[in-house]
Amino acid sequence: VLNEEFFFGYVQNRFGNMGQEAVESPSDRLPYETPFGPGSLFAIRRDEFWRLGGYDYGLYVWGGENTELALKVWTCGGRVVMVPCSRVGHVYRVHLKENADRWPPPLAQALTDRIGLAHDGMWNVRGSPASNFTKIITRNNLRVLNLWVGETHPATLKYYRQTFDIATSESSLQQQQRLLPPEWYQYIEEMKQDKHWLYQQSKKVENQCQDFDWFDKHVFMKLVGRHHPWHPKSIVRKLKENGVNCGAHKAGNCKLCPQGNGAAWCNGDCRWEYGKGGGGGECVLKD
Repeated sequence: VLNEEFFFGYVQNRFGNMGQEAVESPSDRLPYETPFGPGSLFAIRRDEFWRLGGYDYGLYVWGGENTELALKVWTCGGRVVMVPCSRVGHVYRVHLKENADRWPPPLAQALTDRIGLAHDGMWNVRGSPASNFTKIITRNNLRVLNLWVGETHPATLKYYRQTFDIATSESSLQQQQRLLPPEWYQYIEEMKQDKHWLYQQSKKVENQCQDFDWFDKHVFMKLVGRHHPWHPKSIVRKLKENGVNCGAHKAGNCKLCPQGNGAAWCNGDCRWEYGKGGGGGECVLKD
């Protein structure tokens, strides 16, 4: 599945008491459909891979390629199936046991400069300056989101607001887009002229692929039992289960974040709206 940071993750209880003494029934080990799969271990027919456009050559280093492939497979007429009893060997480029401090790997500034991240700017992600590795992951996610989710889709805009800490109540999609940090906005605009981006777009049209709402309804909801992480119903469910992130602490809802400290304690999932509540303002949900 995907989380709200557009990262791939596993459903932990897929096999029940995994790792414990309880013996599972054979049916729990049969192949099953899944919305997403890992990019490091999969098999696909060669002709189908190239029909879909292969991997986007505009994705670099790490992150996003498995999400992109799963979305294009499902929306363009295919299926993704997990085979629990398959045996796969996965060789890491860096031996994690002996080089625990080497992940994420250090990346040269020249690399990020070469792939569209050389503009002047703060390059913040979730409120902090991004490392070169984080910049590349975010860059890849933006590429996949804009192409396969949609540049004006509410899910993409909510990702923007969470990733770049945009606090706004603007209802216009164009106004929300313009609130992106200028360095990231410039990257997105230049990305749309990239030849590899245009090629993937042409394959999407050629294959008559479905849109992201179709994927959410007929794949994600069907297989996982809930909507994608940015869907309004998913946001309500999350808030009911976990409360809100106020920045440096959590609370049951945004109104409880300040605890008498005003706007300084209203961050994270929430924003301070001045003039609301009959006083100096009120802490409200960003979305």
